[in-house]
Amino acid sequence: MAATALGRREVIEIDGRRFVYQHGYRMGRVTYVVRLPLTTNVAVWIPGHLGAPEIEASLRGENAFMLQ
Repeated sequence: MAATALGRREVIEIDGRRFVYQHGYRMGRVTYVVRLPLTTNVAVWIPGHLGAPEIEASLRGENAFMLQ
């Protein structure tokens, strides 16, 4: 798992797939995660400001559809 900073957004790679995540607010702190390339139009938000390991755990757990 590698993370790269793009300003406020960061790129993370899980199982050969790239994702961009960004911290924000939506009824409290959340982390927005978008799958690249953007043509797939798949995005989720996860409660809390998470780091790369927690995002990977969430994508492997309750948001496993993003890895398909």
